[in-house]
Amino acid sequence: MAFSSPLAIVLLLVYKPDFFLKPLYQLSVISYQLSDLSFQCAVCMVLRFVLCNVQGYKE
Repeated sequence: MAFSSPLAIVLLLVYKPDFFLKPLYQLSVISYQLSDLSFQCAVCMVLRFVLCNVQGYKE
């Protein structure tokens, strides 16, 4: 119940700023990794499509 009060949140921000920053940083790293992975998958799909069409290969 103490953590729901604004004073407790302000005290956490003042005395332990990492309490909020670390999870946000970790989420941003995970988000970056997922977007990078999705970009790599998209590039692979495009390359596969192009190579299959160039070679005349049909699945």
